[in-house]
Amino acid sequence: QGNDLVLDTVSFYKPTQPGSYPIVLATYEIVCSKYPDAQVGTAVKAFLQSTIGAGQNGLADNGYIPIPDAFKSRLSTAVNAIA
Repeated sequence: QGNDLVLDTVSFYKPTQPGSYPIVLATYEIVCSKYPDAQVGTAVKAFLQSTIGAGQNGLADNGYIPIPDAFKSRLSTAVNAIA
């Protein structure tokens, strides 16, 4: 609902493809949609924009799974709505 993004993580821990390993760590960020201090809201937004932007570079080369483009679009919408 709105910019609340919920993931079904069951598939992370029960892969169905032969030879695949379960994802053992998922990272969650819980933030406010509006902050009483504008500087805090700006800092939180900048941090999250960095993690879903340039922070994704090189992840696959190091054995991590980058955020899929379709979900990254939803994340960007939610992050950009932070005030």
